[in-house]
Amino acid sequence: MRMAARNVIVGLALVWAAGCSGTTPLSSQTETGAAGTGAAGSGSSLEGTAGLGVSPTGAGGTGVILGGVGAGGSSAYGADGPSPTLGLYRITARRNLAPPARADGITFDGALPWTLARGGSEQSFHDHVVSFDPATVTTLKSLDVGQTYSSAPAWDGAAIWLIQAGGLARIDVTTGAVLKSMSSPRFGRELDHDGRWLWLTAEGDHVFQIDPASGGVERSFETGGDPTGIASRPGELWIGGEAGGLGVWDPATGARVADVVGADGKSVADVIFGDLCFANGQLVAYSWRIPSKQQGVTFYDVERLR
Repeated sequence: MRMAARNVIVGLALVWAAGCSGTTPLSSQTETGAAGTGAAGSGSSLEGTAGLGVSPTGAGGTGVILGGVGAGGSSAYGADGPSPTLGLYRITARRNLAPPARADGITFDGALPWTLARGGSEQSFHDHVVSFDPATVTTLKSLDVGQTYSSAPAWDGAAIWLIQAGGLARIDVTTGAVLKSMSSPRFGRELDHDGRWLWLTAEGDHVFQIDPASGGVERSFETGGDPTGIASRPGELWIGGEAGGLGVWDPATGARVADVVGADGKSVADVIFGDLCFANGQLVAYSWRIPSKQQGVTFYDVERLR
């Protein structure tokens, strides 16, 4: 899923400087402390919110096809409520950030935030990957990636992968040069790297595990809905749905293993989770609400309930 936004430097850097804690304007941010009380701005607590927002502005590999949505009677992304037979996570929004203009995607290299600034500025009509120093709110790098309509930046430990026209590209974060390019098995939506494999959500309800060395598809599975954002952590793939909601899948089997609810214990099916990543233990989501289309970057604490 591709979302326009730019001028992300100050906003995102401030959020990461606070420790990666997603959507009120910076001028009226509200943070939730241990007691759940609001700070500046409206003074309302963010506890229980989900994606609160402001008005919108290859070859090779085994190719194993895994099972579908897995056990449980609820829908793929929890629209029918959590299944009693699956694990359960609760996510609690801790900080919201109004979406900057002309940005697309978000990733984290363990120390610094990176985003993709869409082309069409006074700088260039090409897209740029940009990183920031959260302590000084200074741009460290802004690298022309040589194309437009890039999306879904994903950090692999040394470089950034992007979805670009015709496939996937690995970008040198020193020069912006393309280190490697490969075809994509289908038109990609979002991308993540788990330290070994690339994970791609794609049109037609497909999730692909891709070998970044060969471009081969190791395995694929369907989620039972249209997948959008994807974030990996050991033994889990967190995947958002095109029609809203969020679920957790086992990357080894392709089975859905857990549902996700908000802080109030209710389904988060009214939120579309676009680009996702994990940073400092928190889930970071570029998301928007249904039907208001309020957009924002949301930083969630994650708690396992069962």
